[in-house]
Amino acid sequence: MKANHKDKSLAKKVLLSVVAAGVMSGFVLTAEAAEGKFFENQVFNETNVNYEKVNAFGGAQVTLKDGVVTGLKESRFDPDDPEDEGRTHADVAAEIGDSGTRLEANNIAFTGEVSAVEGSSIVINGGSITAGNAYYDAAHGNKVEKLATEIGAHDGSTIELNKVKIDSNIGAFDGGIVTVKDSDVNAAFAIYAEGKGTINLISTDGNAKYNVGSEGIEAADGGVINIIGGGTLLTTNNISAEGNGSKFVTDGSVEAKKIEAISNASVILNGGGKITGAELPSGTKVAALVFGNSTLTATDVHFTGDFKAEGGSKIILKGGSVTASDYYDKDGKKDGYTEFGAVGEGSSVEAEGVDIKSATLAVDGAKVTIKDSNINTAEGIWAWKNGTIDLISTDGNATYTASGEGVEAVEGGVINIKGGGTLHTTNISVEGDNSSFVTDGSVEAKKLTAKSNASVILNGGGKITSIKEAHVDPDDDRVGYADVSAESSGAGSKIVANNADFYGEVHASTGCTIILNGGSVTSGTFYDKDGNSIEDYPTEIGSRGEGAYVELNKVKIDSNLGAFEGAVLTVNDSNVNANKAIYAEGGTINLISTDGNAKYTVGFVGVKAVEGGVINIKGGGTLHTTNISVEDDNSSFVTDGSVEAKKIEAISNASVILNGGGKITGAELPSGTKVAALVFGNSTLTATDVHFTGDFKAEDGSKIILKGGSVTASDYYKDGKNDGYTEFGAVGKGSSVEADGVDIKSATLATDGAKVNIKNSSINTVEGIWAWGKGSEIVLNGTAANVYTVGESIVAFDDGKIYINGGTLKENELRKKMFGIEVDGKTIKTQSQGIVLDKNGVISTMSDQIYANAASATQKKSGEITNAGIDFKGGSLILNDAQFTLSYANSAWAELAKQGVTKLTMNGTLADKDATIDDVAASEGKIDLNNVTAKADNNLLVGSNDASLAGKDVAGINVQQQVGNGFSVGKLDLGAGSGGVVITNNKEVTLGGSQGGSVITVDGADVDVKVVVGTTAPVAGAPESKGTLNIGNGNPNEKDYRLQGAVEVNAGSSLNVKGQTEITGSVSLNDAKIDVNKGALKTAALNVAGNNQLLGAVNAANVKLNAAGATLAIGNEKGAGQLTVEKADLNGGMVFLDPAWEVSTGIEDASGLAVTGVTGGTVELNGAYVAGRNSKLSFGANLADADAAFARSGETWSKNGVTAAAYIASPVKVDNGSITVNGSLDAAPAASEAPAGSVKFADNSMLMVNVNAAAISDTQAAITSVTAAEISAKSKLYLDNAEKDKTYKIIDGVAANWNVDNILSNNKLLKFEVDAATNSVKTTSKSVKDAYGDAVVAGDVYDAAVSAGGAAADFVAKAADEHVNANTATQVSAFNSAAAMGELAGVEHGTYAASNLFTDAISEHMSLTNEKEHDSDIWAKYIHSKENVDGLAVAGADSKYDVNYNGIVVGADLYKNGKATVGAALSYVDGSVKGNTLAARTENDATYYGASVYGGIQNEDSAVIGDISYLHGKNDITQHNSGMTLTADAKSDAFSIGVRAEKTLKAGVGKFVPYAGIRYMHLGTGNYNNSLGMSYDGDDMNLWLLPVGVKYSADVKAGGWTIRPIAEIGYVWNMGDRDATQTVSLNGTSNGFGYDVADNGSYIGRFVVEAEKANVTYGLGYEYQKGDSVKANKWMANVNWSF
Repeated sequence: MKANHKDKSLAKKVLLSVVAAGVMSGFVLTAEAAEGKFFENQVFNETNVNYEKVNAFGGAQVTLKDGVVTGLKESRFDPDDPEDEGRTHADVAAEIGDSGTRLEANNIAFTGEVSAVEGSSIVINGGSITAGNAYYDAAHGNKVEKLATEIGAHDGSTIELNKVKIDSNIGAFDGGIVTVKDSDVNAAFAIYAEGKGTINLISTDGNAKYNVGSEGIEAADGGVINIIGGGTLLTTNNISAEGNGSKFVTDGSVEAKKIEAISNASVILNGGGKITGAELPSGTKVAALVFGNSTLTATDVHFTGDFKAEGGSKIILKGGSVTASDYYDKDGKKDGYTEFGAVGEGSSVEAEGVDIKSATLAVDGAKVTIKDSNINTAEGIWAWKNGTIDLISTDGNATYTASGEGVEAVEGGVINIKGGGTLHTTNISVEGDNSSFVTDGSVEAKKLTAKSNASVILNGGGKITSIKEAHVDPDDDRVGYADVSAESSGAGSKIVANNADFYGEVHASTGCTIILNGGSVTSGTFYDKDGNSIEDYPTEIGSRGEGAYVELNKVKIDSNLGAFEGAVLTVNDSNVNANKAIYAEGGTINLISTDGNAKYTVGFVGVKAVEGGVINIKGGGTLHTTNISVEDDNSSFVTDGSVEAKKIEAISNASVILNGGGKITGAELPSGTKVAALVFGNSTLTATDVHFTGDFKAEDGSKIILKGGSVTASDYYKDGKNDGYTEFGAVGKGSSVEADGVDIKSATLATDGAKVNIKNSSINTVEGIWAWGKGSEIVLNGTAANVYTVGESIVAFDDGKIYINGGTLKENELRKKMFGIEVDGKTIKTQSQGIVLDKNGVISTMSDQIYANAASATQKKSGEITNAGIDFKGGSLILNDAQFTLSYANSAWAELAKQGVTKLTMNGTLADKDATIDDVAASEGKIDLNNVTAKADNNLLVGSNDASLAGKDVAGINVQQQVGNGFSVGKLDLGAGSGGVVITNNKEVTLGGSQGGSVITVDGADVDVKVVVGTTAPVAGAPESKGTLNIGNGNPNEKDYRLQGAVEVNAGSSLNVKGQTEITGSVSLNDAKIDVNKGALKTAALNVAGNNQLLGAVNAANVKLNAAGATLAIGNEKGAGQLTVEKADLNGGMVFLDPAWEVSTGIEDASGLAVTGVTGGTVELNGAYVAGRNSKLSFGANLADADAAFARSGETWSKNGVTAAAYIASPVKVDNGSITVNGSLDAAPAASEAPAGSVKFADNSMLMVNVNAAAISDTQAAITSVTAAEISAKSKLYLDNAEKDKTYKIIDGVAANWNVDNILSNNKLLKFEVDAATNSVKTTSKSVKDAYGDAVVAGDVYDAAVSAGGAAADFVAKAADEHVNANTATQVSAFNSAAAMGELAGVEHGTYAASNLFTDAISEHMSLTNEKEHDSDIWAKYIHSKENVDGLAVAGADSKYDVNYNGIVVGADLYKNGKATVGAALSYVDGSVKGNTLAARTENDATYYGASVYGGIQNEDSAVIGDISYLHGKNDITQHNSGMTLTADAKSDAFSIGVRAEKTLKAGVGKFVPYAGIRYMHLGTGNYNNSLGMSYDGDDMNLWLLPVGVKYSADVKAGGWTIRPIAEIGYVWNMGDRDATQTVSLNGTSNGFGYDVADNGSYIGRFVVEAEKANVTYGLGYEYQKGDSVKANKWMANVNWSF
């Protein structure tokens, strides 16, 4: 703030000289000339008077008419007034004294002083008063001061002047009153009111003029001056009011130099005017001094100069202006400009409708309120030391420009911009506790600064363009300067910006905050200490220090991101394009996407977290980057979104977690080898569904954990030469790999004590699987579907081990690949028992790879196991020889049995004889005879050879043949007349090989049989009663199997199924178990007695529990079970569902029971249905329907979400049954806890009701006959297919309801009310805005559609329906796609592009590269262009569509005169636009017609080309959205004017032609409607295109032809209205949203070959154009005829 310019008042009091003799001590009166004297209480009437002076005293009543009073020179001085020094005499015309004395003068011309004192009064009508002179003594040069006297009223006296010509000063003193009516005043010195004197200047017609000279207007010591009725006041000096009660008020126009309101005085200017500024000795002009609790009020007054309210004073301005003038320091040097504002506690300014061209300030607790006023200052807007400035715009159109120091609030200063408006400034700087800047208007500034607990809040958008300022980068000492746009520093400071665009660095320091909502951030540049830009080093959005926090919400980010030293940076629902890095150094970066659609693109440095830095990507999204590098203790990178990168690095106790899939393509080393990941130094890499290519190892105590995805080797180079392929695995003690469900196409290794565990994964490598070094282990633990294929070797060497515990090692040349392997000039081999086969592992090979003898049609003995490298502990060995003998198989199995319990499978055909049941049982089931059919003579008992059982019934089957052991064969063929098989004594029978089909036949045919698994009691020769039947053997290939007949499974026994299996009869369980390991079991009926267990998928027409105490447990801690039946008869029993959470994820894998059959429209229950943890029930529909309904609910199925559910698609009657849904149950409840008629829904349970399918209404309940109900307050109710304004009854019989906050539906536009009295739920409509917030850009429009009904309302209902659009993101996309159908159809962009095709063709025709004379040429060009648009912003998202253009341009050079050519061209373009969003497909069949007039001036080596072109487009738009087809017809226009300059530069046989141009384009789209009735009104756009580039052409002669290749590279800048606003409306309701029409620039590359012969030229060409969001490929063919 500059110095205070308070100026001492210069008003003189010399004019007090007219006082009657004796009235005031010290006055001298002498009369030397004739006077008119009137005394006592007499009445005098005189006409045509001629006096020197009129005296009236003692109550005289004097009336004078016509005449003159010439004035008497009398002695007049006041020895007590220093300003009277030297004055001796004055001209006096009238002197009236004493109370009651009155002078009335009509048409009298007075010259000299006119005064009334001591309560007397003067009334003058007409005539005139001319001031006399004042005379001074010789010491003062005998000066005569012209027109120095006054009209004065003293001591309560009054003077009234009516229509008097006044050329005199005026004064009112000590209660005197002067009233001037309809009289012009010309006061040479002053109009002055003092000591509660009052002067009223009244103009009834508003035309009076008041001219006041050098001393101006002054009201002092309670004096009051009023100008009433208008008129004009002109004073060469000041208007001053000073002292308690002093006041100047005017409703007329004022022109003065300065206003002074001092010491409780007030000045009120209601009639406009101007205050020009009084110049101080320094040269500074002061417009007003307002201090000491005074007030200045001005309406439509224009002030120039320094202008402040101080000392508790107030300035109130309405209209007018305040203009700064030059400010000069005390030495007379110019130092900026004057200021406007308020200083000091209690001081204030209120300005409304004022044009302010001055720095504006509030200081020391003052308050300034500016309303509906523009500010344009070359300096700033400042609030200092608790000062407050409020800038208010009621219409949002105010403009505030501060082009100098900018906007500043410090030391508690506050600046508020309210109601909108626009601020243009250099900087916005806020510093100090409680200092703040808040605006809801638009802002354009260079930088935002918040320091020391201050805050900046931008609520109205705008742009911050950055300042290049000195900068220190602790990570790079090259840096000297940087482009900085926002800085929050000093603990507690905050910057919040909504919809603002930032260019340059955005940075928050320790304890500070920056929050950006909407808008964009574009990186600026770092500069070296000489001010030169540093290549590839752009600025960032950063936070540094503990408590520093940056948050960006829905921001378009084209900037690097950084968080340092404990700071946090959070990005929500924003795309990020960082051309260098996302970097966390001891800080945390959170990238969050609520809809999973965010894109994060990172340049050459990549994503990096070091020194404890953390980077989290949450909610999905996609990351595209070079590298992901995490280093140092506790550093981590975690994402649940998709990732595409070259390399992952996790170093020194760091961790990388990739949970969202993606691919790592491999970073190429200088040698050429690609590296997918470096994981070392006790670090961890965890990846789910990620595809890696290249070298990939865990080293130095690190861990790699993979779930899904793949690992693919790439070429490995050594010394620049290809030397095999890259590897996958772990190196070093403590290092490990865990891979689950990974497709591995890479050599896999564990060396130097590392551990590799491969689970549920196949390996297919052209090299090998290697475990080298003591303690090194590879564990292969796959499923039957996993296969391990090695191209070169599988070696366990130097005490390394390979464990095959699951999956199949498939290799028919196994010995070759285990032994004699050449590595680095050495020969290595698998050590003894280095490969361990165990558990469910399989080795599939040829017999000679294991045994001394190979199997054949004649070989009887296998010989010993000669492959010492394999330790056969368990698992299965599959021999793939084409033929074998049974004795060979038994011999081979016997050798295996010497080592362990490995099962043997013979895949070939039995060569020597048919296999009898006795033959196959000899191996005790240890040999899978995969393709062998075992023959039995008749009914078979497995498990006892006791002869006493022959011919006796066992479990209802008459035993005809017996074997003591179980067996495993592809098929069992019983003899003719056979009826079944009994399995007992803990024996196991496996049926079903790789051929599939029927597993039991009778004499080769399918006949009903009965298989009894386990007997109810031990039989003779069998101490145990249990048995096991397996359908499907251990062969990896899953097949379809069939058993015709029934299966009975008794106590403790099991039926195990692998494959798709049908049992045509019933399956009966009696305290038994079904385990469907793979595939599904289908049976006619499931009969249950006792307590039984079911795992896997079973489908039965009927299920029956045979006794009230019977239970069926579906699922357990080891796995889930799913049973689907048409009818269920529980007979008072219970079904309990319960798999542990660890065995499944998601509702699809939960245990489930579906009862699909409906009787009389109802599902009737006669037992207890209990859904425990991780379980679901479905009534009237299958389990898939229940899963789909749950998915539509939007809820999460987990131990922390919904834990159990029931789905009702038909009404359920529970009078004889019950429903319990309680996800906390892991054991079946007692029957007494689930009595008939009861319904229980516990915490975290959900009831899902398909109200349409079940026909639920206000009278039909979903669950009927309820006698007891328990509904937890935390249970949820989901109403599928619910509609608005409906009532749905849920439970009938007792009072039971769900918490209204826990009621959901598939339609987000529904609200619910619970009617407790009727157990009903009522639905009403919810607005689109309430349901989706600002995510839907036209929420008000869609709400209007719902209110109006019709097609638009139908669309809203479908768009919000989860049956149509599965999730919120898709629903939002549906709404926004309809709102933006024109933009998604490329209406404006297509017109823009088609216009450019047209005008580019003209420019190319006229170019110097063509060597044309352009003299009466006719030319034509065909253009085919294919555009890919991906990223032009629309409705808060990115548009994505493809466009094909096919066009023809025909032109003629019509006129040639010297160097000038004028021509015309026409164009036709056919356009096809096709694009997709999440919810919609949009198509546009567009046609464009154009006309142009063009011309050029061509010199020998330069040319200027220009055109004026117009293009009209017709757009036939179709959008398929939410099951509806929306259509619209839109018309568009493009008008453009372009000019281009070219210059030829010779280069050998050819020439370079650099060019530069400028083109103005106006784009407009007419208003149009879609088929829903929605109206569209988009902005017109004005664009400026600046093409620059260079072409090269050369003429090559060949025979009569000239071949002319033309190459071009260039760039086109696009400025102006690239973005616009679309307004969508329906029934008078509207919403607007922004969208982009074009990129901000694009690169161009073009190549053309022309062939010219005689007067015809042919050409073919290709052009590629690339911008940020638009890429185009153009093919061209042209022909030119020259005449």
